[in-house]
Amino acid sequence: MAHCRVLKMVSIMRTTQRSKRENSFFKRFEHKSGTLVEFWIRFKSTMDQQRHTQKQLDNNDNHSSAKTSTHLALESHAAKVYTYSAFYTFKEEAIYSIDTCRTGGFTERGELEVTTVKDSSRGTNFEVAYNPALTDDPGTRKASCSCTRFERTGILCRHIIWIFSANGMKIIPDDYVVNKWTKEYLRLRMFNYNGEGTENMEVIDEK
Repeated sequence: MAHCRVLKMVSIMRTTQRSKRENSFFKRFEHKSGTLVEFWIRFKSTMDQQRHTQKQLDNNDNHSSAKTSTHLALESHAAKVYTYSAFYTFKEEAIYSIDTCRTGGFTERGELEVTTVKDSSRGTNFEVAYNPALTDDPGTRKASCSCTRFERTGILCRHIIWIFSANGMKIIPDDYVVNKWTKEYLRLRMFNYNGEGTENMEVIDEK
């Protein structure tokens, strides 16, 4: 009877209401002949390993800067503000922007400068709408790309990087630095009602 109850408890953790990723995660700890204690030991071991890996990554982010691979000032700025993992995603896009992106045409739509960017790595063209803004502050400039990578991932695509660099921008505008990908986000601390520090609390990104 006890064994049957364990199986029922485990099966509850894998339902259609959970995402596929969650189901896959919990499935690794399930065994037909396993007990709840064995499940908990496997689960705790994996969580401890994840925490150890995260602490190593956090230490790297807080005490060192990633190595850049291009001459782009935008990449140097990204190395200063992004975590290691986010930076290497940006870095890959920066390299592609130099190696595979070229300007194919240009039109004006009101205050927007719309540039066709030829992307040889994908064999297609993308449109980047760029607003140089009315001020000299590069932090207020805006752009959007038809590939919608930034909207999906929070990291600039190679096409916008190409346009920003072509316009002499040296820093990533604030609107395109998503908090959760930054080193500063790792240092944020929230305090409970006792005034005790609580690490890694969820912070809503207003952007």
